[in-house]
Amino acid sequence: MGRLFHEFAITLAVTIVISAVVSLTLVPMLCARLLHHRGAAETSAFERHTRAFFDATIRGYDRALGVVLDNQ
Repeated sequence: MGRLFHEFAITLAVTIVISAVVSLTLVPMLCARLLHHRGAAETSAFERHTRAFFDATIRGYDRALGVVLDNQ
């Protein structure tokens, strides 16, 4: 039984190391290729609407957080 747990621990450790290598190398490279900066003229209507929605959500959260922290 101990040998089985030892093999499982080694397998788990190797997968964590592989995941760390991928997350530190491959993911930033893919983000740099996919998420490039575009000017305001290049954005689509969907992008503008979703950005406005998220900005409004963040402003609402900021106001709600301010109210909660002022009235503890």
